[in-house]
Amino acid sequence: MKSKITFAVSNAVQAYASSLGISISEAITLFKKHQSTRDCIALLVLAQANPEKLVEIAKTLTPQPDKESKSFHGFNKSFLDVVDSKTRDEILANIAKNYGISEAEALNEVRLEPAEHLLEYLTGPTRTAASLLMKRHLFSSAQV
Repeated sequence: MKSKITFAVSNAVQAYASSLGISISEAITLFKKHQSTRDCIALLVLAQANPEKLVEIAKTLTPQPDKESKSFHGFNKSFLDVVDSKTRDEILANIAKNYGISEAEALNEVRLEPAEHLLEYLTGPTRTAASLLMKRHLFSSAQV
């Protein structure tokens, strides 16, 4: 039994490293330092053992608007809370520039009801980078 688990974890770490274009040793370092990496690798292990369960979990990770307000403000707030301040500032600067508003107004726009999905507000490389970060932080997000 232990060898099957070891094999599944080894495969998961290898898949994780490959998906990010990093070495296995770098993936192991990330695993030791970051809960989000541990969560991702745990999901990859689960995918090998029980693909149906993984589909159920993926559905819960896909950003959905608030059921009552149909707003993505909760998702946007959660994402902006997990990224570092430099990334957050770049995202808000992109939104502010695109809409001709201040960064404080941009923050209110995406965090308060009613809000569109964060990617709807972004353009260019910032949008692509935010989408990749959402995936990296286990915020499953369809390209919009």
